Amino acid sequence: MSGTRAPDRSHRVAALCPVRSLFRDEADLAVVLPPLREPRLELGPVLSRRPQYLATSQRHAFAGREALETEEPAGPPLVEVAAPAPDHWHAAQTPTRTPSGAPVSRGPPAGTLQEGLSLVAADRGVTSLCHPATRYGPRAPESALGLVWHGAR
Repeated sequence: MSGTRAPDRSHRVAALCPVRSLFRDEADLAVVLPPLREPRLELGPVLSRRPQYLATSQRHAFAGREALETEEPAGPPLVEVAAPAPDHWHAAQTPTRTPSGAPVSRGPPAGTLQEGLSLVAADRGVTSLCHPATRYGPRAPESALGLVWHGAR
């Protein structure tokens, strides 16, 4: 990123499709969850690193737990990211296997964070959220946010 030009526009991009606005020239810069390996885009500095928590309904068996083992999320269905996104990004956000290779149950798809949380509240699946998006719940791996922009600009 070069120059000192201030942004002349800002808008909310679809949280579950982090780069579409950049490719459509609707945005010059986006804040996304890494990883991002798009050859036309540059991933800049990480802005924030936060622990992740597993979001469950209050009725879920994991709801009162302080922590989970890495392999435990294979049990409940994981709400799937429905939005179009690069395959490697989609796989990182909604993995199909645990680190040891056990299959992760697939939950219903969600196109937005709000849809995902509604599915969680209805006991149709679980999802991860970074702290401070939530203050309660079992911890999962760390979450990060980074800046991304077109490398050719």
